[in-house]
This record gives sequence, structure tokens and C-alpha cells, in this order.
Amino acid sequence: AMIHLTDISEREAAAEMLLEAKGFTDVVVNITDDTADVVVNMADIGDAERAQHPLLAERHDVIVEGALILLYIMHGMGIYELHVSDVDGMEGYRAYLAAKDE
Repeated sequence: AMIHLTDISEREAAAEMLLEAKGFTDVVVNITDDTADVVVNMADIGDAERAQHPLLAERHDVIVEGALILLYIMHGMGIYELHVSDVDGMEGYRAYLAAKDE
């Protein structure tokens, strides 16, 4: 188990160094058995690159400013952690409506 944790830690560090070598700052990589979460500073990614990203294309021009506004509000409210998902809440709403119709 300790060897497995060391292996994961080494892979995380290697991925972070690779991304930093590409010019990203404040990189965080978290690897589990079947996923890798990568956090990069969106300001490091140019607007043209953000426009090419399928999840950012429609909002590429406001994503960094929006994140700064969110951080300002969170700090003002004493909120220091935010969890996000890559799915919207409609799955739960759809299940609610389906159960309601039964």
C-alpha cells in the first residue's frame, strides 16, 4: 500500500513539473486509481486556447474574470472551498419528474 501511494505521489509530481515546464503556474495534480484531476491557472491559458476548449468555447472571454469575481464573493462570505461538477443538476430534476409521473 505504501509503495502504491509513493508511485501515485511520484506520478502527480511528474505531471505537475511537466505542466509547469509548459508555462502553467500553481499546478495541482491529484491521481486516483481511475482518474486524474488537474488544476491549472486559467489566466495562464490564453483566450485563443480557451476558445478552442469544448467546455470553455462559449464563455472563453469571461471565464477568468468570472472566477475572480466568484473568489472575491467567496472570500467576503468566509467560504474557502468550492466543489464543482462537470454535469448539471438536470439529471436529478429529470429523475424527480420521472418519479412524480409514476
